[in-house]
Amino acid sequence: MSSQEDTNDSPEKRNKQNSFHWSRLINFLALIIVIAISGYNSYEIFLYKNKVDSLVLEKNSKNTEFVSLQKSINKNTASILDVKANLQSKLNHTDKDESNEYYTELKSRIQKLENKKSDTTTNFAVLEIDYLLRIAHYYLYFIKDIDTTILLLEQANKRISNIKDSGFSEVYYAIKEKISQLKLIPNNNRKDIILKLDNIYSEIKKISLSELFTEYQVKEKREPENTTQRLWQEVSKFISIRKNEKPLKLSVSKEYKNYLYHYLYQQIKITQSAVLQFDQVGYTIGLENIRKHIVDYFLIHEEASKNILKNLNELEKIILLPDIPDISNLPELLRNKNQLTGYSSGRVE
Repeated sequence: MSSQEDTNDSPEKRNKQNSFHWSRLINFLALIIVIAISGYNSYEIFLYKNKVDSLVLEKNSKNTEFVSLQKSINKNTASILDVKANLQSKLNHTDKDESNEYYTELKSRIQKLENKKSDTTTNFAVLEIDYLLRIAHYYLYFIKDIDTTILLLEQANKRISNIKDSGFSEVYYAIKEKISQLKLIPNNNRKDIILKLDNIYSEIKKISLSELFTEYQVKEKREPENTTQRLWQEVSKFISIRKNEKPLKLSVSKEYKNYLYHYLYQQIKITQSAVLQFDQVGYTIGLENIRKHIVDYFLIHEEASKNILKNLNELEKIILLPDIPDISNLPELLRNKNQLTGYSSGRVE
């Protein structure tokens, strides 16, 4: 009799062991996926930090060049003022009987010195404007920061307005037009989107499972006394007998409920990764998966569920990367106008 019971129990024990091994394997694979996603996000942050560091180094280098150029301008200005003072002094002390030719020559030399000072200042301003336009292009196309791009373009136009040369007016109005186009673009802050997704996951933990599901209750297991009871026990795993007026409720184990929360957490992290990469398709699919599981598995009439669905509706309306104007031609336009105005020493290469 005991040998027969051992024979009957051995398949069940093997099934339990197999189920335990499969559960461990699934948990291990889920852990690997989470680690891979975290590693990928860390790598993205590392690349972004390297880009910012290189930009800061370039800015420091340009600042050094600008400081040295400013010192040169100040030195030339001082020498110009000295020469002008000497010439003016000579001109004032010149006898009225001297020829008009000498007087005209002195005035011509003074005018040349004034023009040299103006040219040096304009060359410095053109270099600075070109640098601002290139930095604005980097912020718009690589960092997707519209507010900073607008600020840089406005600073470039401010410096153009200080140049006393109408030849740069075309560059001024071209930049002004790009600023107007950028201000019409809705600026979606990626940080705010990621924080909203984190808040959604926090709210998910507060809502209850749908009425179609019930918490699985572990009952005390009894060995069937005969073949009929054993057969009924097997059939009960697939068939639920209830009254017609009562809806069918599916039993959900605690492990499956935890798996459901983990799946939603994974979908939120995937959606956040799509936000960082400006992946509109992945972002939309992630939001749809989150919405579908909330509607299918949770009570949508609770206040927390309504807030979650409302936030999802707002997030679905967001376009991560709207159409942006092309500002790559602005440095080229500045370079052409700079050559036409004749400031060769300040030519932007």
